[in-house]
Amino acid sequence: MMKGRQAIKFIQWLAVVSTTMFTFALSVIYNHFLYLTPTVIKVIPSYSFETDLTWSLIAAFLVGGLIGAFMVYYMQDRFSDKPYGYTIITLLVSVFVVLLVVSFGFMIPYVMKLTGKPITDPAAIALFKDLFFHTINPSLFIIFPLVALQQLMLQIFNKFGPGVFWKIVRGKYFTPKTEDRIFIFLDINSSTTIAEKLGNERYHDLLKEFFADITNSILDYGGEIYQYLGDGIIIAWDTNNDKRDMRCVQCFFEMKKELKERSDKYMKKFGMVPTFKAGIHSGEVVVGEIGIIKRDITYSGDVLNTTARIQGMCHELKSDLLASHDFIVSVLLPPQFVADSVGIYRMKGKEREVELYAIAMN
Repeated sequence: MMKGRQAIKFIQWLAVVSTTMFTFALSVIYNHFLYLTPTVIKVIPSYSFETDLTWSLIAAFLVGGLIGAFMVYYMQDRFSDKPYGYTIITLLVSVFVVLLVVSFGFMIPYVMKLTGKPITDPAAIALFKDLFFHTINPSLFIIFPLVALQQLMLQIFNKFGPGVFWKIVRGKYFTPKTEDRIFIFLDINSSTTIAEKLGNERYHDLLKEFFADITNSILDYGGEIYQYLGDGIIIAWDTNNDKRDMRCVQCFFEMKKELKERSDKYMKKFGMVPTFKAGIHSGEVVVGEIGIIKRDITYSGDVLNTTARIQGMCHELKSDLLASHDFIVSVLLPPQFVADSVGIYRMKGKEREVELYAIAMN
């Protein structure tokens, strides 16, 4: 079974392939009724709409598959720090090459099938030229804007996060709903000192690297990136009342592992390796859309404030990961984790006392 980020990338690849095949199919239907049929029949009477549609869909699958793989599995990682315009130009050049290769690969056997003659025959050459200039060239005016829109679609998906954009499109939270959620508030240790040492621009580069490196773990363990807050991040999970609720804890330690594996990179670029602390809490929040010009899905409720306060206790209690009693009693910790009570506290601005637990690996 694919882990979170692989599943997300596969869905994005599938979306690119599906939209490419759909667009190619519409183009074939349009050509059949308004343009292509008279042109082809003049050269070869055996033209078949079904054959043309089949070959076009096969070609669309290959074109969409290759372009989608390039966009999703290569460009999203390698061009994540490049401007959208630069990415589009690179993508269009790559698409032009892919389209020519696939077109030649399919046009030759397609022409030979229609004419029943080898491609070197004058009739086959004539049909090839006719189809190439009446089908391939015009298709560039379809493919180029299509891939530009597909790339924009991927950018929108990444902007909102996996699944969030479709929730907005479907209006799932147009009317606010009360739901159970688990939250992690996480931030970098000694961020002020680090910022003073590195300077503003290099500190920004550090944050960019840090958030990029921990994102894979968040996706693998089903987390939703709710907000970036300066040197911190808020991550949310659905409450499932089963072992999946432990994914937030597993995610935390996987993020630590990811940074440890990249420690050489951080030492080389910044002269230090960032560490972080986090607080976990769970409970009911109100989920709803907010905003007119910039619309987003937001969470509101005491759970978020309490989680922030728990995270703020990490330094005082000398713990990397603190969780509330409400969270601990709602999950069954696997044997590799241990949760020790560190006391009952009334946190700033709160009337209700909260028992806190330090979570560590055995």
